[in-house]
Amino acid sequence: MEEYVLVVSITVKQRNVNAPKVNKVLTSCGEVVLARMGIHYEKCDVNIITLVTVGDKKDIQSLVKKLTAIKGVKAAITSLPV
Repeated sequence: MEEYVLVVSITVKQRNVNAPKVNKVLTSCGEVVLARMGIHYEKCDVNIITLVTVGDKKDIQSLVKKLTAIKGVKAAITSLPV
């Protein structure tokens, strides 16, 4: 298995409804999450979360797929050379 270091960017609308759902997904996929930073951007009423992930690319893609299945949540992977 080739290990990847990937950055996952997430936006979360409807914070009160979606934050528990997002946290549940992140907890279930915690083995690939190395670091997490989140802020609430009040001007746009959106939460912005950045993850540093390490692991199999398929596992990280699965995490993103689970997140984007939540209405009001967008997620994307940024690949950077290490």
